Amino acid sequence: GIIALLFVAAANLGTAVTGVYAAAIGLRHFPTFERSSWPVLLALAIGPVALVGLFIPDLFFANFGTFLAFIGLAFAPLCGIQITDYYFLRNRKISIRCIFSNGAHSGYWFTGGFNIAAIGAMIAGCGTYRYLLNPITYESNTPYEYVTASLPAAFVAGLVYFVLTKLIVQPRKLGGY
Repeated sequence: GIIALLFVAAANLGTAVTGVYAAAIGLRHFPTFERSSWPVLLALAIGPVALVGLFIPDLFFANFGTFLAFIGLAFAPLCGIQITDYYFLRNRKISIRCIFSNGAHSGYWFTGGFNIAAIGAMIAGCGTYRYLLNPITYESNTPYEYVTASLPAAFVAGLVYFVLTKLIVQPRKLGGY
């Protein structure tokens, strides 16, 4: 049992370190933080989690199911958008240089740094999820009992993203397609 517990701890530690690193890299893309030192970026990435863990752990863990439902509300549509973009719109080709490049010269700049199609798809996907499952009360609507909320939310977001990208983004030659 101790060996299994050590493997679980090692797996969680690796995931946590990767998440903090990705958050710190993401903060670098904001003009306010682009010149910040690594200790500052790491403190900003770890800070909110540490504050919750120190000051309101009981409140957080008592509502952990709600927290997970809200994560599903956001991540299900996001996954649908990413799958659609990578497999159906970009034919499994992305530009690593453009991903880490800021400003209008980046192939992924879109419209002022915002992808209108992705925003619309996120709204549609979140709305689908919210219709199927209320993340606060856990009240559900048909067909939740057969398909859950995540799969339809991902599908709707992916479909909306595909249509909006074909109708709005690609004709304007945005997004490096």
